[in-house]
Amino acid sequence: MVESLYKDLISNLEQKHLLNIDLVIKAYNIASSLHKEQKRKDGTPYIMHPVSVAKILEELDFNADIIASALLHDVVEDCGYTLEEIKQNLNANVAQIVDAVTAIENLDNSKEFAKLDAENKTYQKLLSIGKDNRFAFFIKFADRLNNLKTISCFPKYKQIEKVKETENWLIPILKIFKATYLFNAIRNECFLIKNSNIISKFLFRYDKYNRLNENNFNFVKSYLSDNLNHFIFKKKYNLNLKKAVMENVLPVETYENLIKSHTIEKLTYFRTHQFNATTFKKIFILFDEDDKKKEINNMFFDFISQPQVEKNINLIGYSHDPNFNHSYFILVDNCKNKYEVYLFTEKEYIEYKNGSIEGAEIEHIEDDTTKPNENFIKVFTKSGEEIYLPEGSTVLDFAFKIHNDLGFSCLHAHLNESPSKTPIYAKLTQNDKVNLVLKLDDETGHKQNIAQIRWLTYVNTENAKKNLAKYFENKYENL
Repeated sequence: MVESLYKDLISNLEQKHLLNIDLVIKAYNIASSLHKEQKRKDGTPYIMHPVSVAKILEELDFNADIIASALLHDVVEDCGYTLEEIKQNLNANVAQIVDAVTAIENLDNSKEFAKLDAENKTYQKLLSIGKDNRFAFFIKFADRLNNLKTISCFPKYKQIEKVKETENWLIPILKIFKATYLFNAIRNECFLIKNSNIISKFLFRYDKYNRLNENNFNFVKSYLSDNLNHFIFKKKYNLNLKKAVMENVLPVETYENLIKSHTIEKLTYFRTHQFNATTFKKIFILFDEDDKKKEINNMFFDFISQPQVEKNINLIGYSHDPNFNHSYFILVDNCKNKYEVYLFTEKEYIEYKNGSIEGAEIEHIEDDTTKPNENFIKVFTKSGEEIYLPEGSTVLDFAFKIHNDLGFSCLHAHLNESPSKTPIYAKLTQNDKVNLVLKLDDETGHKQNIAQIRWLTYVNTENAKKNLAKYFENKYENL
């Protein structure tokens, strides 16, 4: 399966006449060798993951450096391959991109805070280095998309944890980049995971509607492409239609549209025919780079208003998507299927999918304000590491932020090098330096779990609440 996916990747690159395909081949050979003994949690060969990430980026028309970086994005952290080796064997740009998306290594295990918030620091590094090499963000986006698609082998609470992290960190950055394809694809995976217990009927009917109307969908796409070409030639418009591309309106977009139109109230309250209330397909009609947008739009209005066209499809609206303001026509066919039709040059289509790398104002992203709906405070560990927590967080929230074992064994803390004991329910303030005191076994020195049910009232962060609730659920379930 890996070989098949890799061959498909290379074949597509060759069809696109991509420069430096040899760089991609070299990166694959290195990654395949380094990951050969590794397996993912679901038992599949680990190399499947970087190849899948590279395939996502290939489909979005990224260059050889980016695709090679995707293939190598885990080799530094997981295989001990160095950035210097990547620089020597490939090039400096690939090394820089891999560096930007490499997870921060855990602190030395001998230190008290051995597992200090590695994920948070990874994103801070990504934000910092990504400001100099913005393509690094897209490795991270594709990496997260593949991880969400293959997350079912993990316990449900871990899946939800990953979804929350994605929504807090990556979705805001995707929005800044206006990367429509990855924005919607990642949101869709989050939507499916959050609603996995109730979404099966919705997805069954979504797929059924696709199957029932497949011939209609394909007819409308072909009809537009073929007849527009003929119309352009006949009316002597100075335009060159390149191709028409059809894509699904994803389940998350469909559901949001149905809710917005008051067609359904909940996922479980709907019938297949209600999909008629919203657009179900996106059709992108692509023109030459030199074609003028005003002339394209004028031509389309002339075309769609012809009596013979109106017998097959009708223009019923003109709108824009709520997140990125891309304008589109709304068409309906004779079976009441609705379509979003975008008139783009090929360059505009790529920018629609991937956003504008140069135009994204990421210099305004701050490491402690990426989560937009909360105010954060900065506090420090005993060793001086920075930690960001929502305002109102307590000593116990801090302990769980570092590691669950520290949370469950926390007795009290010393703040700002004071000898006084600060209770675990005390709220932290900006720039506090926190030294945790833990309950240890007198003989073994191992941490002891001293959690009590009233601790649920001592915490304010979702992470701490979730871990305490899960612990007490398991504890009292077995009584």
